[in-house]
Amino acid sequence: MNDNELYIGYAGWFLIIISISFLFDFFVRQKVTGFKLILLTVLPTWLLYSVAMIFFGIIKMPFLFFDTFINALIEALPHVILIGLPTLVYKFYMLKRSREIK
Repeated sequence: MNDNELYIGYAGWFLIIISISFLFDFFVRQKVTGFKLILLTVLPTWLLYSVAMIFFGIIKMPFLFFDTFINALIEALPHVILIGLPTLVYKFYMLKRSREIK
């Protein structure tokens, strides 16, 4: 693994964190709560990260786009779970804490 692949991985993690944070803040302002908030935050992040993996060439299957997209979804899910869910839990904790202070 060369340094470029390592930096692309870090950029992907950064994309997940920024996407979760932005979408969470956006949907909280729209008064979305509960399980719907989790779905509206995690699913677009998962799709965005999968497309980014294809775009940056981490998954190399140029002939069948549908199969490539399915493989990207499968490979992106653990990253979104391991990086995105702790970010989401942190955002929930900070939201709950800020509402208790007011």
